[in-house]
Amino acid sequence: MNIIKLVITILTLSTFVKANEISFNEIVESKKNSFTVSFFLEKISYIKSYSLESPSRLVFEVYDSNLLTNLDKAYDYPIKKIRAATSNGITKIVLDLYEYVEWKKPTQIY
Repeated sequence: MNIIKLVITILTLSTFVKANEISFNEIVESKKNSFTVSFFLEKISYIKSYSLESPSRLVFEVYDSNLLTNLDKAYDYPIKKIRAATSNGITKIVLDLYEYVEWKKPTQIY
């Protein structure tokens, strides 16, 4: 099985806005078999992240946030699709994968 390293980065922008809005930024292949998925976030937030199997996916729950627009985009290997939606102040970002990947917990850069 081909193991792909996937790095998730949450970019944080500091502002004085009440709503902590989050928006998709980009997916970048940073080196062979390594990808960075980034989102913009207005303020630092608690992020719960975990992986699931059958089907393989990564899940990121961003607390006290609001997604600007729902996200449902298809991509190429190793990411099938990125989905995101907000409910009750929690934005859930799901990366559907073709197979299990090695990944790192998200970091917030401000």
